[in-house]
Formats: sequence, C-alpha cells, structure tokens
Amino acid sequence: MEHAIDHLVEAATGVVKNQLELARLDLQVTMRRVLRSGALIVVGAFLVGGACVALALLAYALFPDDVPPEQRLAILAAVSGGGGIALALIGVRQLKSNGATTANGSH
Repeated sequence: MEHAIDHLVEAATGVVKNQLELARLDLQVTMRRVLRSGALIVVGAFLVGGACVALALLAYALFPDDVPPEQRLAILAAVSGGGGIALALIGVRQLKSNGATTANGSH
C-alpha cells in the first residue's frame, strides 16, 4: 500500500512539473507575440505620424500665395486641433460606454 502511495505522489509530481513547463513555454510564446506586436505598433505609429506631417505640408503648399504663412499655420493648427479633440472625445465616450460593463458582462 505504501508503495502505491509513493507511486501516486511521484505521478502527481510529474504532472505538476509538466504543467509548469507548459505554462513556462506558453508564457515565452505570449511574450514574443506581445513584444513583436508592440514593435509593429510603434513602427506603424511612426509611419502614420510621418504621413500626417506630409499631408500637413501638402495642405500648407496648396494654400493660395496671397495667404500669409502665419495664417496658413493657424488654419492648419485649428483643423488639426479640432480633429484631435473630436477623436479624443469619441474615444472617451466609447471608454465610458465600455467601462459600464464588467468583464463578466454585468453592469
């Protein structure tokens, strides 16, 4: 009987060790994915920022020549600022509506 209990304990220990090893491997895979995704997000955000600057330069160049540079910049800043505020408000509204629901779906 004692031998059977020892065998059962050894088997349970082996199962726990295997589960810990699987969890460690799963964590490694997940961390690689997270780091790769984060790097792609940073590079993508940098490229989007560059595109926004290029569009702003294009808009600046398309103004008629009789509009002074200060007014061009003020108009572009107002449009960009207004768009940024509008997008931020939309994000806050969505965050509030999603925040009313908890992880298990209850309010």
